[in-house]
Amino acid sequence: MSKFLKTTALAAVAALGMTGAVSAATFQGTIPGGTAVNDGLVPVYGAGTTERDGWYGGQLWLFGTDVTLTFDFLGSEAGFNNSFWFNGNPLFATGGNTNNWCTVDCTVPLASVSVSGLSTGLLDFKFVTPVGEAVNGSNPDNTTPTVPNFFLSFDGANPKAASGTSVVLWLDDGGASGDDNHDDMVVRIRIDNGSISVIPLPAAGWLLLAGLGGLGVVARRKKS
Repeated sequence: MSKFLKTTALAAVAALGMTGAVSAATFQGTIPGGTAVNDGLVPVYGAGTTERDGWYGGQLWLFGTDVTLTFDFLGSEAGFNNSFWFNGNPLFATGGNTNNWCTVDCTVPLASVSVSGLSTGLLDFKFVTPVGEAVNGSNPDNTTPTVPNFFLSFDGANPKAASGTSVVLWLDDGGASGDDNHDDMVVRIRIDNGSISVIPLPAAGWLLLAGLGGLGVVARRKKS
């Protein structure tokens, strides 16, 4: 692909990402820490922070080719038996009445699984609980505490950033209303050779990128 086409493609992706941000069914917020609400990982992850900024109702998209994702199980504090699935396969599971966490800052997770050869698209993951599922692509916000959902935040200087290479998922398994929190199961996704975003690419964007890819083939043929 010529330098002009590369520049055009990058500009188009940036513009379409901004368009997606307007229509994305996500909003920023904060989950609190401390014994009353999130009495597990929030005070631990991030060297003793008492709250965590990020996104309620967010859906995660993958951007890149030949991407490797690493899933880290960071911990759980829950009465339910919950599990985390990716591409139709269970990766992690918890027993009932668990309260188990990784080391401070979670540099050493409880367990890790890597998956390679992935490409751009909506990430196919979900949390499964005894009362329902929190599925990426249809993840609700936290307005109904009895419905399972996950809060997400990106690692780095700005946890409310809309994209990054490391994102943490915080499950609220929809348990008893007195346990309305997001530390029932916590999973981190790290990415190599790409990025993860809460801003989807609209349908028109896929068509435009496909068209730009075709133009790239034409440009290479002319050059040869």
